Amino acid sequence: MPGETAGDDTNAAAPLSKKALKKLAKDEEKANKKKAKQAEVESKQEEEDDYSKDCYGNMDMIQSREKVPRTLVPVSSLEKDLGEEKVWIRGRLHTSRAKGKQCFFVVRQRQFTIQCLLSVSETTSKQMIKFVASITKESIIDVEGFIRASPQTIESCSQKNVEMHVTKNLRLQFILTAKKNMKCRSASETKLKPPGHIYPPY
Repeated sequence: MPGETAGDDTNAAAPLSKKALKKLAKDEEKANKKKAKQAEVESKQEEEDDYSKDCYGNMDMIQSREKVPRTLVPVSSLEKDLGEEKVWIRGRLHTSRAKGKQCFFVVRQRQFTIQCLLSVSETTSKQMIKFVASITKESIIDVEGFIRASPQTIESCSQKNVEMHVTKNLRLQFILTAKKNMKCRSASETKLKPPGHIYPPY
């Protein structure tokens, strides 16, 4: 067409000025601050709504002079449904898998293992599920719950016919690591203990 110049593109976007770029950066920074503040408010709200906060967490470091008032049951003895009787077990976190509102994990006590189940409910919060799912493998944990007959055989565990429905889960902190504990055991500690003695899970 007459009057047109070859290569003329009147629709091409003009580069932004320094002032416009500065305004965009400022708006982005403002939006990020708003998101961070909103996330903080939501996190705080979740903490306030955590109705299970007294049922899980890290225990204080255990000293040899201190005794926790808790009867621990050997994992090897858990072979049948115990109804409404709650029991405590202590062992190492062998594996864990969280999916949606549930978390499956396995507690190991020497060569014996049991599957544990934790589900969001009126007594179990989402925060508790997240906490349990975040526990590092091989951590020593105390777990309280009901021993129920499993609807199907659990081939991956030594206790194949039962599982623990968890009500409380507490991660323990010891002065020594498992490796150091093994090195520091005295000869007297390696002797056979009387029947009913609960051996440490390492």
